[in-house]
Amino acid sequence: SRLISNEYQVKENNEDIFLIAKNVSEYISCGKNIVVNDSSLSYEVNDKTYSISFMNDRIVKEDGYEILGFNIDGHFLSEDDLIYIILKRNEMEYKQLIGFINEVEEDSEDETNEETET
Repeated sequence: SRLISNEYQVKENNEDIFLIAKNVSEYISCGKNIVVNDSSLSYEVNDKTYSISFMNDRIVKEDGYEILGFNIDGHFLSEDDLIYIILKRNEMEYKQLIGFINEVEEDSEDETNEETET
């Protein structure tokens, strides 16, 4: 019988692509002030800024250094307040919706009060 390592199977079948997208989605779901660039995105949680970026065939989460995926390339895309991750491996490309940009206007309550007064 032939033993195939789990690491090989994940790379061959690209099963980890969907786990990477899910993990990134979970990280940014509780974030605010999300900024999307081509090769990275940043967000804040509890007044601390984090970033997720593609570098050296890896996708990495920083404050600290957590590798979310190996042997991968890609970028982030923002369209109509929706955030997508595009992951590329072995000439295959996967586009996954991972979140949305939620812009909360802190002054909106003050503006409402001003309008009712006039």
